[in-house]
Amino acid sequence: MSDLEPFEPGTTLPELAETLSTLAGVVLGEETLDAVLEMIVSLSVSSIPDVHGASVSLARHGEVVTASATSEIVRELDAVQYEAGHGPCIDAIRTGERQHEVGAGLLEHWPTFGAAAIEDGVASMLSTPLAVRGRSVGALNLYATTTDAFDGRTAEMATIFADHAAVVLSNAAAYAETETTNENLMAALATRQVIGQAIGIIMQRDGCGSAAAFDVLRDASQHANVKLRDVAAELVRAADPELRDERPTRGQNRP
Repeated sequence: MSDLEPFEPGTTLPELAETLSTLAGVVLGEETLDAVLEMIVSLSVSSIPDVHGASVSLARHGEVVTASATSEIVRELDAVQYEAGHGPCIDAIRTGERQHEVGAGLLEHWPTFGAAAIEDGVASMLSTPLAVRGRSVGALNLYATTTDAFDGRTAEMATIFADHAAVVLSNAAAYAETETTNENLMAALATRQVIGQAIGIIMQRDGCGSAAAFDVLRDASQHANVKLRDVAAELVRAADPELRDERPTRGQNRP
């Protein structure tokens, strides 16, 4: 490591100013989670000196996966770590501490990964935890072909970048989850509405109560082996002159 003085809390490096501004300017409504991940690995290569390849590893459902990578070689090297159960990105996520090894140190510290990395021309590896609310949710993995790539100032740049990337990634993941939840809720509401309309049509047509009308709808669904929602939608279409030409793709029996 170099003899540079530690960075004061709250400060950023001039070299990272534009990159951090780009991350901070992400508009989640216009960016998908995949796009944010791709941007993170791309910006890490372009803004951190001597980085030859980069990836983001995420812990999902008890497993570690590569969510985005700059090349297939990087993906394959990540996969070696996952299969072996050890490596810089695995240790960064498990311990919440930055992992850095060079040259023969890669082989000594992580034999399986080190052998694969050296064979592919990797001379230095830096994995920095992506922490959200004090918990490691992933790691930013940087690969280099020189042994001095992540000494001193560059390692600190990577840490600052990873801290900002973790915040953006967390926000993007939360936004994506909210969007999925909203879509599911809207679909459920739409289904409930069309089934209610179909029950009303059957009640008026057959002069029966809502429970009996639902039984008619359910029996038609089971007999035709078609979802209740689709049977209801077809009945509503048939009852509305403006919707009669919008035919379903599958045959359905009249309730």
